[in-house]
Amino acid sequence: MANGKLRSQWEQTSQILALIHNVNREKGKKIVKADDFNPFAKQQNNKNVQTISVKELAEIMK
Repeated sequence: MANGKLRSQWEQTSQILALIHNVNREKGKKIVKADDFNPFAKQQNNKNVQTISVKELAEIMK
């Protein structure tokens, strides 16, 4: 439960940080997303990713 509250707070904080950054960025600079500031978003994105080689993929597709 405490972990859920912490995640929620980071989601809100990262939205504010991204907004401030994007409003004040120089023209032509990269737009950032809230997930770039959120440490929990990085954990979620890498959780279910599995990498395989092209040869393994070819074997699966046969």
